[in-house]
Amino acid sequence: MHEGTSEPVAVPVLAPVETRPAARGRGAWLLGLGIGLGIALGVLLSVGVFVTYTFFTQTIPETTGSVQVFNELNELRQQVNQLNEERKRKEQDQADAMRKALEALAPPDRAPEGGAPPIVVPPAKKQGEAAEPRPMRNPNDPFAELDAEIERLEETQKVLNTILDIFSKSKEKPR
Repeated sequence: MHEGTSEPVAVPVLAPVETRPAARGRGAWLLGLGIGLGIALGVLLSVGVFVTYTFFTQTIPETTGSVQVFNELNELRQQVNQLNEERKRKEQDQADAMRKALEALAPPDRAPEGGAPPIVVPPAKKQGEAAEPRPMRNPNDPFAELDAEIERLEETQKVLNTILDIFSKSKEKPR
């Protein structure tokens, strides 16, 4: 060979790196393990939530019964309100009728021909009559107010009867 010429030198060639089947299988195995664990944890979590839900819904009373009771009570309240309004209306009608009757019985606004209008004087008590003793009331008596109201109404009735007597006598005089 000639001196200045060079011959190709043998260059060491590295062998290609072969991926081993074990390395590929290892990645697939880890992926499968992750998927399996994910599914198992998902199933356990779902079962746990379901069991907790059923436990609490069975121990807490159902609200459908209480809602039904509430609706029935509301209907009863509305019926009571309606009855109260009807009662008030009837009382108002009675009061109006009584007022009209009293206005019909009332004397005219002008004075009678004889002069001054008659003065209503409660009937005088006889000298021998003693005042009616009032019974002693127990301050704890729950009916004390009712008794007092009844007495006031009786006195009012006496005065009204006296007024009616005077009016009936004044209507009889013109004959």
